[in-house]
Amino acid sequence: MPLRHQKAKAHVFLDVGMEEVVKPTPDSDVRAGAGSKVVITIGPSCAEVDVLERLLRAGVTCARVNLSWGAKEYFARCLSNLAEAMKRTRRLCSVFVDTCGREVVVRRPVEYDELGWPRQTGDTRITVKQGQHITLSTDPKAECSGTVFPLSYSGFPGIVSPGHQLQIGRFLATGADGGSLFLDVVGTSETTVSCVAANDATLDGLLTVMICHREDEDFRGDFGLPLFTDKDRECLQYLGSKFELDFVNLSFCNREEDLYEARAFLDGLGMHQTKIVAKVERKSAVRHFEGIARAADGVIISRGNLGLDFEPETMALLQKRIISRCNQLGKPVLMTRFVDTMVSTPRPTRAEATDVANAVLDGVDGIVLGAETLRGLHPLLTVETVAKLCHAAERHFDYRTHHEALMGEAFEEEVGPDQGHTSVSDFGIYQGLQHDAKGSSGLEHSVHTIHKHRMATPDEDGSEGGGRQNGLSPESSSGAPHAPYVSEFGSLLPRTAGSVQHLNRILLTHAPYMTKLESLASSATRTAEKINAGLIIVMVQSGRTVSLVSKYRPPMPIMAVVVPKLKSSKLGWQLEGKYLARQTCVLRGVVPMLAAPMSEGSEDLINEAVCAAFLQKLVKPLQYVVVLRSVRGNQMVKVVQVSSDGTGIRNMTGLNSSGNMEEPDIISDSSPFGAYVMPTSPSGQVGTPRTLSGRPSPILAPALAVSPTHRFVTIGAPSSMLLNPTLSENHDRADQQRRSRDGQH
Repeated sequence: MPLRHQKAKAHVFLDVGMEEVVKPTPDSDVRAGAGSKVVITIGPSCAEVDVLERLLRAGVTCARVNLSWGAKEYFARCLSNLAEAMKRTRRLCSVFVDTCGREVVVRRPVEYDELGWPRQTGDTRITVKQGQHITLSTDPKAECSGTVFPLSYSGFPGIVSPGHQLQIGRFLATGADGGSLFLDVVGTSETTVSCVAANDATLDGLLTVMICHREDEDFRGDFGLPLFTDKDRECLQYLGSKFELDFVNLSFCNREEDLYEARAFLDGLGMHQTKIVAKVERKSAVRHFEGIARAADGVIISRGNLGLDFEPETMALLQKRIISRCNQLGKPVLMTRFVDTMVSTPRPTRAEATDVANAVLDGVDGIVLGAETLRGLHPLLTVETVAKLCHAAERHFDYRTHHEALMGEAFEEEVGPDQGHTSVSDFGIYQGLQHDAKGSSGLEHSVHTIHKHRMATPDEDGSEGGGRQNGLSPESSSGAPHAPYVSEFGSLLPRTAGSVQHLNRILLTHAPYMTKLESLASSATRTAEKINAGLIIVMVQSGRTVSLVSKYRPPMPIMAVVVPKLKSSKLGWQLEGKYLARQTCVLRGVVPMLAAPMSEGSEDLINEAVCAAFLQKLVKPLQYVVVLRSVRGNQMVKVVQVSSDGTGIRNMTGLNSSGNMEEPDIISDSSPFGAYVMPTSPSGQVGTPRTLSGRPSPILAPALAVSPTHRFVTIGAPSSMLLNPTLSENHDRADQQRRSRDGQH
């Protein structure tokens, strides 16, 4: 990430009184799923339908299965139960699948129960003393013991050397487990690695082996391991054929080329609508973070593994910088390892509660729960606690400072000497743009074209789609890096970026150049703030617009309205939109709505969305709603008002109204526009309306009436008897002037 010499971003929370801070948060105020997101990991503690149903009602919007531990049949059962829970609660939940990736595990004998969940056999605990010699073996015939650990990756001795430090710990280990063993490598052979234990430890469960970085340059082991294991390929192919997978979390993603390889593999499986989230877990991922953040559809900060490569004192600032950069790009960012002690206790520690609040104030989109819901004793209580912690922090989030900070960072980035490197989002962002899209690596860049609304990059011969077809086989993911695609979440670089005119405009106006879409998103959030709107509605086509609105973290909920579309393919007709509706669940503050098929420009669609928001307690009667939608290909921002009964948009009365269903519009003290103050006449009397020049207005006088009880002004239609004579007088005066000129000639 490039270093910017600019004003530091303050902790964005409002300065409120002590009585407001200590005020408890009622359960009724916590709107499930409408703020920061809560992601659970499905395991034995929460895999049943009734438990998942309660978790969804408590505010869970995303659920993941981790391929590192379990059989594909067990994962299929978990996803089937999740689908049933969504059907019962009528709530959408996005589905995550975590890959094993570049993970090395200790091979130990296991047996599977009737549901497909693996359990260790024999003596499951291994006790190691400090100074004890341990041998890591890649021999397939080796058996696990107190001194020999057989490994799953045969090439492991070739990527370590004497002086390296290894860490062996339990899968999804928590700080409360206390079962991490550090080993110092003293020698290697063709099939073994000799080590000395640096501490006492008791190991249990699935054991993973991590190599701690010691150099500043990239470690060859980060790239020597395969991106997908055989189990990853098998499970993704099996689960992808039976379920709709919204996200694949790419474990140990170390550079943007890993994302291109993963995209090609998923396309080969026919999983074109599945998005990719990059898990930042190693030091190499931090070094290549700029390219990863631009190419990925989202980012997960895996603090457990990342803490092995960085000193504890650097982790706080590192995670803040990653969150800030993701906010600037408009990419959803999630973070792990928050309430580890709630695996066995019903209440988090003070440090854990503060950690959750600080993450929300920093701008994180969601909190990822691992062992707390996988094998914890209190999965439901954990979700409810985290949701309350997030809501309490959101109440005091200073979104104005956050908005200004994003604008300042965009300005500094555009005028700064370091423009970063070209990445996936630099190519193919404007349809019909003719240029030779070749990056620094010499690869021809194309766009991942799936839907019509995805922008395609023309080839040199003028055809759309570029060098990669959608019919790739799963085996094609190995070998050279694949051509990149453009993520549908986040910002795009303007087409004039880097030009002299572009830089001069920025220096003159002291404002960053924003694309049309991002400018509308920024304007919609500012409009909603100024009129104190209760809701923002975004008509979603690809997900980019709603992600840009979400990045400004407005204080009111954002409803993403997705209209399903029937599209044809070689296999027949299919209804698209369900994936996109669930995928918006990962964005902070966004509540998805899968509407009935209708025209996106229809007023009935806005009425339906407002009514749905009212039923979900997202908006109140007579509150204002800001709508961002597309009309005949043109984006527009519209302000409407909720009806008095909350069933739709309020019908306005006046000159352009044909009905008499609502009372006349009023401007009261409680209006976000402020109370109307009647101008004082020269005689000191209130009630004589005047024009800007100071002359009395005969037209507006009968149309204004001051209410003696409510101190507001009722604005009605002017009388036609006053209006028509004025028009006829003007007409007669014009005729007299014309006849006078004719007589002079």
